[in-house]
Amino acid sequence: FNQVVSPVFFEQYYLNGFYQFIRVIYGHTFYHLPFGLIYIGFPVVFMGFLLALRKTYKLIKSKRYLKAFIPTASFLLVMYFMFYILWGFNYKVDNLETRLKLPKIDLDTTMVIHEIQRILPLLEEYRSKVSNDTSKLDIKHRPSDVEEVIRKSQSRLLQLWGIPAKNKIHVRTLKPNGILLVFSTAGIYIPYVFEGHYDGGLSH
Repeated sequence: FNQVVSPVFFEQYYLNGFYQFIRVIYGHTFYHLPFGLIYIGFPVVFMGFLLALRKTYKLIKSKRYLKAFIPTASFLLVMYFMFYILWGFNYKVDNLETRLKLPKIDLDTTMVIHEIQRILPLLEEYRSKVSNDTSKLDIKHRPSDVEEVIRKSQSRLLQLWGIPAKNKIHVRTLKPNGILLVFSTAGIYIPYVFEGHYDGGLSH
């Protein structure tokens, strides 16, 4: 498929076009909800899946076997289609390595050690600006508008790389605690609800 349609096409018409359009819609609507859209979206999708299974069951019961699995298959195909419409076509765009013309590097132990030696003094410098106490950071050190601080910082970086990032996005706490950690995952972006999520069981 990538050999037929150039990544430039997806970047111009999807990433810079349609995807930005749906992000603007989200930014003027669901972004303002005081809770995660997942708590609306998941029940809606789950109910849709149950209705599809119910139709399948009724068709099997009436011995219409050829049509029995059409409702469930249709539901799954719609979910697959919506994944690409709401996010998936971003995978067709050139990756950062290609976009930024990064050199190919074969890492070895020496390079990793040198990088650690370079980074550690920087970490110590920034850490001392937060607190001279070397124990774990208390939540009082976290800015009250931490999400906004991170959003603006990341937006500047992405735009420096030529990636549009002007639209609002939430990263919500996902409950119950441990729902992601049980899969060894701390966070996840769910394209169906346009939001990122991190596990509520994580330490601040």
